[in-house]
Parts: sequence; C-alpha cells; structure tokens
Amino acid sequence: MNSVHKIKNEIKTIFISRTSLDLSDYVKSIKKTLEKAGYNVVTMVDFGAQPHDAVKTSLEEIKNTDAVIGIYAKRYGYIPENNDLSITEQEFDYALKGKPVFAFIVDNENTELKPESGEDDETIQAKEKQKKLKKFISRINTALVREKFKNLEDLKIKILESLSRYEKKIKVFQGQPNTLLLKLNDKQIKLFYNDKHIDIKKSEFDHSLINMIENYDSARKNHTTQISTKSQNKKISPADIALNNMGNVLGKKIFSSKMAEKTKDFIEKAFQNNKRIQLSLKTNNSIYNTFPLQTLQIKPMKNPFALEPCVDFSRVCGNRKFDSFPEISGPLKILMVAASPIKGEHHSVLDYENELGKIMDIVENTPIFAKEQRKPIIHILDQATLKTICNAFELNKYHILHISTHGTPEYIILEDEDGATKMVSADDFIKQFPVNQKPVLTMLSACYTGRSPNITKSDNIKFSFAETLIKNGFPYVIAMQDTVTDTYATQFAQTLYQKLSFNKNPVIEDCFSQACIELEAKRVDENKKRALNQQIHPEWMIPALYKGNLYKYLVYENDPISFDRDMETFKQDFETNISHREIGEFVGRRRELLTIKHELINKSRHGCVLITGMGGVGKSTLAARALANAVYSGKKFDIVSQVGQISLVDFLKRFDCKGDNLEMLLNDFFQNQILEKGKNTIFLFDNFEDNLILNNDLIKETENNDFFPELIDKTLLKFLSDFIYSGKARIIITSRYLFKLLKNQHLSLTHINLGALSNAETRKLISRLKGLKALNSEERLEIIHILGGHPRTLEFLDAILQDGKFTYNDVQKRLNNRLPEDILEIIKKQKTLNENIQNTVTLAARDCFIDQLLKRLSNNEKFILYYFSVFQTPRPANAVSWFKKKQKIEINTQKTINHFIKLSLVYKDQENYFVHSWTCEYLKQIMGKNIFKKVNNLAAEYLYEPKKISIDDAIEGWHHFLNAHNIEKAHNVARSLEDQLNTWGHWELEKIICNKMINVTEKDSKIHGEWVFTRGNLFFQQGDYKNAKNLYKKALEISEKLKNLNGMAESYHQMGMIQQDQGGYEGAQKLYKQSLEIKEKLKDLQGMAKSYNQIGTLAFKQQDHKAAFILFLRAFIIFNQLKAPYAKQALNGLCKIAQQQPKSWDKWVIKEIRDKSFQSQTIDLIKQKLTQVKESKQDEINKTLVQMKVLYDKLGEKKFIEFVKKQTGQKLPKEILNVLKKMPDSEKTN
Repeated sequence: MNSVHKIKNEIKTIFISRTSLDLSDYVKSIKKTLEKAGYNVVTMVDFGAQPHDAVKTSLEEIKNTDAVIGIYAKRYGYIPENNDLSITEQEFDYALKGKPVFAFIVDNENTELKPESGEDDETIQAKEKQKKLKKFISRINTALVREKFKNLEDLKIKILESLSRYEKKIKVFQGQPNTLLLKLNDKQIKLFYNDKHIDIKKSEFDHSLINMIENYDSARKNHTTQISTKSQNKKISPADIALNNMGNVLGKKIFSSKMAEKTKDFIEKAFQNNKRIQLSLKTNNSIYNTFPLQTLQIKPMKNPFALEPCVDFSRVCGNRKFDSFPEISGPLKILMVAASPIKGEHHSVLDYENELGKIMDIVENTPIFAKEQRKPIIHILDQATLKTICNAFELNKYHILHISTHGTPEYIILEDEDGATKMVSADDFIKQFPVNQKPVLTMLSACYTGRSPNITKSDNIKFSFAETLIKNGFPYVIAMQDTVTDTYATQFAQTLYQKLSFNKNPVIEDCFSQACIELEAKRVDENKKRALNQQIHPEWMIPALYKGNLYKYLVYENDPISFDRDMETFKQDFETNISHREIGEFVGRRRELLTIKHELINKSRHGCVLITGMGGVGKSTLAARALANAVYSGKKFDIVSQVGQISLVDFLKRFDCKGDNLEMLLNDFFQNQILEKGKNTIFLFDNFEDNLILNNDLIKETENNDFFPELIDKTLLKFLSDFIYSGKARIIITSRYLFKLLKNQHLSLTHINLGALSNAETRKLISRLKGLKALNSEERLEIIHILGGHPRTLEFLDAILQDGKFTYNDVQKRLNNRLPEDILEIIKKQKTLNENIQNTVTLAARDCFIDQLLKRLSNNEKFILYYFSVFQTPRPANAVSWFKKKQKIEINTQKTINHFIKLSLVYKDQENYFVHSWTCEYLKQIMGKNIFKKVNNLAAEYLYEPKKISIDDAIEGWHHFLNAHNIEKAHNVARSLEDQLNTWGHWELEKIICNKMINVTEKDSKIHGEWVFTRGNLFFQQGDYKNAKNLYKKALEISEKLKNLNGMAESYHQMGMIQQDQGGYEGAQKLYKQSLEIKEKLKDLQGMAKSYNQIGTLAFKQQDHKAAFILFLRAFIIFNQLKAPYAKQALNGLCKIAQQQPKSWDKWVIKEIRDKSFQSQTIDLIKQKLTQVKESKQDEINKTLVQMKVLYDKLGEKKFIEFVKKQTGQKLPKEILNVLKKMPDSEKTN
C-alpha cells in the first residue's frame, strides 16, 4: 500500500505530453535539458512504428513512468477516429489516475506558437478544436496547480524548478506503518513501539500547564499585535512562537529523556527505510485533552510530531476492539450537512447562506479526475435535523458524514423539524444513528468538538463529543479543538477530500496528516509575501484525528468502472398535476417550507397560503415540495390540484360533488363533501394568474391605476371567498400577482412573496444542472452575477449549453407549451457564453412577459425602474424619493414601489427594495446606452449625497461612475478607496480596482501612470519585487513623457526601496538621491524628509553614523513641523545612532545638535523626545528584571545562570546578577 508524504523522492522516468505539430522543437530541447539533469525522458517520437494505435501506446508508456510533464500551447491536437478527445487530453486524463502531473500552459504573450487554422471545411474544424482547447485548459486550471511560460527558456527553468520543489516535498512510503503509542494519565506515562513496552515515566500532572495554555490562547488570538524576528529574513509571529513554546514545554513534561531519544530514533529509522510511522496518543486524564497536543514536540526535532513528514499523528480513544464495518465500494461518497437554525439562540444563530457557502466551496473545488466516475459523490441535505441525517444513512452507505455547524465540547447545534435550534449531545446522536450504517469518517466542522469539557479533577473524567463517538463505535472522527476560521475549515476539507479521493486505497491517518502539512506549508509561503502586520496565523493544530483502535485502519475499495454513480434517492409515492423535485434535487426555500408546514399542515385548524412571485422563480416547485414533504412525513392528506384556468363545474365533479347544475354542485360541496373530506384534503391551485382579469396581452385599466386584479369568473370569485371564509379550507395558491376576494378574504391568506434564491443556494442549483456544472468556477460566478438566483432562467441557460437538452423534463415541457418556436432554434445554436447568457435573458423575459409588464408603466415609472435596476444592493424607498425630487417628477413614492412589487418587477428585502439581477440585465438591453449612463450617474450621486458613506456604498458608487464612463469621478473615488483598503490590508479588492482603472484610463495619461504606480505598490507590499520594479519603470516612463516631476520622484524612490530590500545599497542610494533632487526642486517638504530618512537608513547600515545622524535629524525636523506620523521613525534612527556612542547617549545627541548650530527650539524638542524614549526603555528594562527575578528565586542562582547560558548562548553579565541579588524577593515584587 502506498501513501503520499511530503519529503524527498526520486523521479527517474518522465513522460512529456504535448501536441506534436507546434511543440516538437520545444520538446527536443527540453528532453536534452532533462537528460542532462539525470532523468530518463519518454516522448511520442521515441515510440517509432508500433502495431498498436497511438493512444494505447502512449497510455502504456505513461503507466511505466514516474511522472508526466504536460505542455499545453495554442493547439488542441490530433483527435483519433471514433473519439471526442485529442490524444493529449486522453494522456492528461490517464495520468491523473495516479501519476504526478506537472502542467505548463503557454502565456498569451507568446507569439511564436500558433493556434490551429484552416481553409473552408477545415476552418470549422479548427474553430471546434479551439472550443475544445478552451474547455481542456479550464479543466487543467481546476484540477491542478499549473504554471504559465512565455518562451522556451522560461519553460525549461520552470520545469526544473517544479521537479526540484516536488522532490523536496514528496516521498512514497511503502508497506505497513510502524506504530508508536503514548499513554497519558495522571500518575504515569507509557511509551509502546509496535505493541512493545519501551519506557515508563512516573509523573503527577503539572497544573502549572493550565496557566501556560492561557498565555498560548492570548498569543493566538492577538497574533498581529507584535512580530518577533530571529533573523532579518524570517518572520515569526507571537502565535507561532507560543505554539513552539507550548510544544516544547509539553514535550519536556510528557517525555523522559529516554523516551524522547527512542522516539526520535524510531522516526528517523522509519524515514530512512521509506516507512510511515503512526504516532498515537491515548489519554485517560481528560485534562491533557484541553491542551493543544498537536503541538507536541521533542528536541532536537525541528517540527512538532503533527508536522513531521513521515509521522501520522492521531488520538486513540478507549480499549474496544476494532468493529466490523460493511465494505463500501465505488468512489468517495460524502453526505454534507449545513446546520442553520432559523429561530432560537445559542450565543449566535448560524447563517445558512454562510454554512451552505462553505460546503459549496468544498464541492466546487473538488478536483476533476481522469474520468467522471473518479469524482466524489456529494449529497447535501436541505435540513439538518438528526432524523434526516439518520434517514439518509438508512437509505445509503456513505464514507463520510460532514457536519458544518456550531459546537461545544459536549454538543453540536442541529435543527428540529420546525427549523429551531436543537442542542444534540453525543449520546443522543449515537442513540438515534443506524447501528450498522456508521460512516467511515465523521468530520465535525464545529468549534470545540474535539476539546474535553474543562475540569480540574481527574476522577471526574468527561469526554469530548468526538471521543464519545469513537467510544461508541464510530471508526474515525475529525473534530476541531478550538475556534477555526471559515477559510481554514473550507481549505482543510477540500485538501483532505482531494487526498481521500485521489488514492485508490486511502489511509485516513496519512491523508489527514498530509492535509495539515500541505496547508501549513502554503501558509508559511504566503506569509513570506505579506507585511509583518498582515501575517496569517497558524491553524494546523486545531483539527484533530480520533480513532477507535491503534493497529488497524479502515480503507475502502475504489472501483470506478463497476460503480453506478446514480445513488438511490428518496422516492415518494406522490402524484399531482404539477412536477416536483425529489429530495436531493430541490434547492433552498427552507423558511418558506417551514411557513407552509406551520400554517397549513401542522395546524389543527385549516389555513390558506398564497405564494406570489415572478414567473419561473419556483412557486409551483415550492408548493409541490411542501405537499410531498407532508405526504412523506406520514400525514394522511388527499391532494386535489388544478393548474391554470379553473372550470368550476369540472373541478367540483372531480371532487365527487353531486348535482345537475353549478348551484347543486356548490351546495353538495359545502354541505356534504367538504365536511366529510375537507379535514384531510389539501387543494392546490397552481398558476392562478390565468383566472385573473388579465391575459398574455396584460391588463385592463383599473381604478386609480392600482394594479390589484380581480377574478374573471365571478362565480369562482364567490366560491373561493366563501370557501376561505368557512374556515374549513386547506389551500395553496400560486400566482404571479396578488388579487382581491370578496369580504376581504384575500387578507386571510398567509402571503409568501417568493424572491430569487440566495447566492449559496444558486451555487447549489448550478451544481445540479449538467450544462452549468461543466463550466469553470469563473464562468459560474459570472452567471450568478448576471442572472442571479432565478431558477428557470438558469435552467434555460443549462439547456442552451446542452444543445437543447434539459436536466429536468418539466422545464422542457413548459418551454414547448409557452414560448414561440423560434426560441427553440436559439437553444440549439452553440455560441459564446456571453451570447448564451444574453439569449437566456431574452428567453426569461418572454416567459415572464416582461415587455407586457413594462407597458403597464408610465414613462416616469419606467425611468424610475431603470434607475432602481442599476443598484447592486437593495435600497430603501428614499432612493426613489431622492430620484423623483432630483428629476422633478410628481409621483407617489410608496404607491409606485407597490405597483412595481405587484407586477413582480421589484422585491422587498426587509425595509429595502431591489430588482432581480436578470431583470436588470434585460432592462439594460432595452433602455439604451444614454439612459444607462444617466441612471448610473444618478445612482452614484445618490450614494454620495450623505457626508459619511460606508465602504460598500463607496465601492458601488465607483462602479456606477465607471458604467457612466465618468472616469474623472471614478478616479477620485478609487483614490479614496485605495487608501482605505490599503490600511485594512484588502489587497485583492484593491488590486481589482487598480487593474480596472488601468484598463479604463487613457494610455500614457497622468491618471493612467498613477494607477500603474499604485499597482506596483501592491506588488511591493506583497514582496513581489520583480513585478513591482517593472511597473515602477513603466510609471517612470509615462511621467518622463509627460514631464511629471512628482511622478518621476515617486518612481525613483520606490525603485530605491526595492534595491534597499534586496541589499543593493549603492543602487538604492543613487535612486533616492535622484528622487531627492526632484523633490527639492518642487519644494516638496514631506517628500524631501522621506528621502532624508531612507538615505539615513542606508548610511546607518553602512556604519556611516555621522552622515546618518544629520539625515535623520533633517527628516525629524520636517516631519515634526508637518506633524507627520513618520517623525517617530526618524527619532528612532537618531536613538539607534546615539545608543552606540560610548558616552551617555542622550547627552551625546544634544552635543551633536549644538555643534551643528541648530536652533534652541529644536534642541528643547529633541531633549523632550529623548527623555520620553529613555523613560519608555527603562520601563521595559524594569519589567524584564522583575520577570528574571521570579525565575532567579525559583531556580536558585546556579541553575538560573545555567538556564540563561543555555537559552541565550551567552554568560549572564555580573552587573545584571548584582541587580537581581539586591532586588526584593519575587513574592514581594509581585
């Protein structure tokens, strides 16, 4: 059995996969380079003439190599007969089954490699190949970390660098792992190796460790407050230092010297013999479990056990034998649960959008493997009750149960049947869970579920939620020992599931360890690029793996060929005249389903629900799902459904009413049938708008222009009004519009106004539509941005992308019945994604009769709707009031908004209103460019009307100015945003704004140059000096063309900063002086002071203290005069120089100032500042001495001196020792 670990491994044979016509010269050169480096290289050229087909031959060669290098340029390559994929793509698919794949994609800047081209019939083929190439590259981007190359030399360098990095990180360990078991309790600690007792250490539990964990927690939570450095190039945060200290202290407390030495030897031996070693902790004292035992470390090992490459670190709970579990075949199967109670409180109520979003991040980023069958199967429950989880496991066998929720050491938060908070203990969870259907792995993405409840007495042992599951037969549990960020929780799950999916027989211990190691390596790499105050704090120690037995680990077979991917879903015996989505297909609407259940199904009395909303938003689907839920839950209801226009006579006869005419039928209904059957009958009137005073050409005028239609059939009007008034009705009505009933009975209806799906729910729906699911993540995000969460619009686009094939048949039937034939032709034509989206918007507009609805509006109302449609977030009614006042329009604000709502053109979100995104896109198409610019300008003006504006509104206002082509105002807004975002460290958003401004500003203009310079600053802050330097040079060229002296000076200064950071002091000084000369000409005082300060820093580094002193002094005087925050930097520079002088340094500074004939005011100011610095430093010294005195009294003089020498490598100065002797005892000091 093989498993992957991050350390050195030899790759001997490499297969190069590429297209042959364009890359043959590249491959010849690369082959020579790799062979010189000691690799055996196989390419298509080496095959020669063989009796097999090319595909079979190349795949056989890949099978016999250690790694594959894929080079992908601008050609898709040869497609064999009877196949849709090129040889190159088939090679990629095959390699992903189990070979390391290094992918290199040509950069757009490369002009020597040409795409496919042809004439006549060949042109069509070439275009098809380019489409396939685009999809193929998208797959590569999703499945792998890839690099881009500009030319042959660049490609060679990147290939060698990638192989070098891989060999340093990856090694294959073979065979059964060795095992180390460390048993901890309150009296003694035992070490076992491969079941053999090695050593024992008698040890009372050290309660002083409890105080240490408080310091550890404090440092971890306040990781950005200060940064310590062991060297100039290594950044170490207080959180990292606290982790290291905690691990070392635990190692000393737990391990005897013999244990530590033996353990180190075992690990080194395993490493040398290509073996893994499973190190497990078993604690009978739960006090130990309140500590971050993942940090456990022994000297001289550099890493904690949990980050050692060949060590799989886990916890063992209990003494039970390993249970027998059913073998689960096929690809990895995961049941995901996002718990989000709607009511009830436990500190904070989870946000369903956030929890579902985290799960969708995991699902969407699951890698694309060689074949569709290799992809994990992921089911997402729509409601997180314990019952629905157990039902799912009774129906299917899952490898993994993933629960995303809040937690405590003893409870997790789920939901009850009404969506309220349900605190579920581990005991309750175990009692209800199917006995023989436990998952292989339970992932508790919930804080504290891996930490034991806080106790102080070892005779009162309590176990964490995770430990309790393990002790009751769950094989593996991963739980969080502390609070964990959403980002890390998501990345951890993605990485773990990728590893569990990729290997044929995944070892859970191994995959868990490597997920932690891989994410920590990425964090360390990322922090190298970040400023000191923007470091990402460590979280690798928060997930913990618990298991039931040390010696056996559970794996499962992965047989993608024989496995049927269509897992069994909940099948229900439920029929109506309308289609409904099965559980697993239905998406979202949790609050609405619970409302219908409460108002209609749970009540002993009768109730009526009206569901309104624009066409295609999911009214019918919601109604059917609610009824299906009622039937599935065991409620004995008869369903009577009617779609569209109602013939009252036919409807009553269907309900077995007796009579020769309508009057007799009605009498029988109210006097007999409803009394007999009404209690257990639910009436469903779907598409009820067909019964209103309107048709597809829309509405007759009603009094006061108030759109509140009545029923066409007055008999039906009276029947429905009387039926609701009787109090014996259980009715669901779906309608695009509100309507009036007699005796105001429409007010008795529980009204649900259905809006679009939320962002996370939209992503979930997209993952279930085959055409949309095939797109890459960027394309899916673009669709969500433009079309939003309108289900039928997304289903239309799905059909367009599948050449007219619909994922759900009921959508296709609707399209055939309701839309003109020419629309079907649009669906069958493949176009670009953008064209397909525009066609989808047109389809949806026709289906929802948007054009007819707009005819219902006056010109002023249309203008207001256009204006309201450009807002990106919901806005209050005063946005309309402001607009009508600005445009001098006489109209009633609230009445206008209500009119929009009744037409389903505007929706309400609490106290705000919005237009659905796809409707916005359609209105943009029809309003014209000039109106679009005008309403965007007005929207921006509205947002900037108040003096104080939120950062979100400022960003939206910037977008509006861009849409209005008002570049000057967009520039001014972006400048203020850039400062704020930079302060917060929101570099990604700042980068987006910066790139956009570079693209929209006139090339080589002053504004364009400023944004090029700003982009350089972003790269500089992130440590990317190469890109920063190129952009500064470009900004300098623009400034030189425009004779923009200030721009030139700034570019010189920043290029000097890069030279300085890279150790090029002479080059840096030259650039700073060029900048200073210009600033002196401009009389830019602050700019001059910055230059003085930087040149002073260089002089100090080069030991020219006199020159540095004068420069720092000049900088300080100017900064202080301008009240600039940089004054402190210059003063610190002065103090550094002064402290190196033999005399009293503050007096030395004053003398130097007098010698240079500075004014008396300056001398007084410097005296004052130096006194403050001196007092501050003395306070720090005093605090340090107090801490040293505590340690001195505890250890005694001899041990204290030895301790200092061991920690610092230096002998304790006699002066300090004398001071400590004279100080009072530490108890008195404290």
